[in-house]
Amino acid sequence: MVDILKIRSWRLYLTGSILLLLFSLSTIQLWTLQIGAKGKKLRERAEKQFYDEITLPASRGVIYDRHNRPIAINVGNIEVYQHGPLNKDVIASLKRYGLSPISGNLHKRTAYIGYTTFEYIDSLEYLRKSKKANISYYRYWSRAYVIEEGYSSLIGYVGKDRKGLSGLEKILDPYLRGTNGKLPCFKTGEKYSRKRFFTLEKKRVNPVNGKSLKLSIDSYMQEIAYAALKEKVDELSAKGGFVIITNPNNGEILSMVSYPIKHNENFVLSYPYEPGSTFKIVAYSKALDDSIINPFDSIDTEGGMLVVDNKTIRDVHKMGKITWLEAFSHSSNVAAAKLALKLGRKKMYEQMLKLGLGVPTGSFLKGEFKSPGDYRKWKDSKLATLGIGYGLLVNGLQMAMAYGAVANGGYVYSPKILYSSMPVKERKALGERSVKYLKLFMRRVVEEGTGKKARIKDITVCGKTGTAMVYDREKHYYNPRRKVTSFIGFLPCNAPEYLIYVVIFEPKGTPWLMYGGEVAAPVFKKIAEKLMYRRIHENI
Repeated sequence: MVDILKIRSWRLYLTGSILLLLFSLSTIQLWTLQIGAKGKKLRERAEKQFYDEITLPASRGVIYDRHNRPIAINVGNIEVYQHGPLNKDVIASLKRYGLSPISGNLHKRTAYIGYTTFEYIDSLEYLRKSKKANISYYRYWSRAYVIEEGYSSLIGYVGKDRKGLSGLEKILDPYLRGTNGKLPCFKTGEKYSRKRFFTLEKKRVNPVNGKSLKLSIDSYMQEIAYAALKEKVDELSAKGGFVIITNPNNGEILSMVSYPIKHNENFVLSYPYEPGSTFKIVAYSKALDDSIINPFDSIDTEGGMLVVDNKTIRDVHKMGKITWLEAFSHSSNVAAAKLALKLGRKKMYEQMLKLGLGVPTGSFLKGEFKSPGDYRKWKDSKLATLGIGYGLLVNGLQMAMAYGAVANGGYVYSPKILYSSMPVKERKALGERSVKYLKLFMRRVVEEGTGKKARIKDITVCGKTGTAMVYDREKHYYNPRRKVTSFIGFLPCNAPEYLIYVVIFEPKGTPWLMYGGEVAAPVFKKIAEKLMYRRIHENI
């Protein structure tokens, strides 16, 4: 009898131990699935299969001009969803709003039925509450431009994902974009034009809107600059062109336009070119500051032709012996080449860098640039041609900031396009002597020299013309029928308020008329007259 009890007791203990072990294993397994690493992976997998989320787009920051006029704004739209069957009156109303409601029973599933503008938001809310319509809606924003044509090359545009793709929209995207919110939801696996889901108010994250920005740009100046540029480019069937207007006293960019508009390309930054005679301020400013020349001393232009290393440099007009003042005002290439040779490689190179030509401008508006390489390897022919603006690629911002130094007393500023940012003086580039005489030289250019078509009645204008032939890389020569024509100037001469730089690429027409003084100077004049009229009569 005792043995039987012992056997039964042993079996009972064994059975209990097995059950306890199974229970422990199940508990461990459940713990692993619920709390452990395996459970985390399974939950993530389940969420991917069954959960989704609606993006709640952030409102992109508005871009304003210096007078708080909106340039780039947001237009409100509404995405509308249907959660179930709708009556005929509601369906008719939704169709009037441009929506496409679905007939029949949706079995409480949700379908995207279209988008409409903010003007219908009250009507949708009325249908949802008063008519108990099975609809919901979510707001989102699309980008719109107040003056799209004149601004597009500078401002750029935004893609479908609401990210900046070009221009300032791209450069300043981290500030403008903001952070999207999210609204979790269930997937159903059904396929309409979009996913169908049950909405689920769970861990909703509200969007954080982007920051608005105020530019130094003046919309009025932008409009008149664009109109004048477009008129001239179309008139001469030119390849294109650009205009920059700055305040030379602090580096502010007041206007920056390009034409034609191709893929929102900004010619000011993305189109490096050889500047031609506007580059002559490099040699002249250094020679004046070092007292190497006196404005009224004479220079022999040798019948308008100079040969250096078997390369010929020519003047448009033969002038013989003239003063340095006359050489600059009539844009003698021979005189400028001789002056560059007189200065030497090192001085030319150092002065070029001081003026910011061939180096970055210090602005976040990054453009292409190219320096002429190691000055110690320059041949005499390279130095001579550099003196007249060949052999170096620049962009429009570099030239505008360099001439700003003449206007403001010698300082090169970093270009400023954000209104709230502080002006940045990059360096002192010119001395008092060169500033004084360059203003005299540039005033003479407009009054008696190559820039007479930039003259404005009762207002003193300082300017410089530029013309450069375009190098044909396929045929390896400078094509006299393809030119870059330019005019850069500031006004009034003694107390400059505006600096205007006009560049027209490859105008078509009579070759001997396709020069900076004939093509670009009249555009400068048209813009400058309107700016001064506005300042005098409108007190702006």
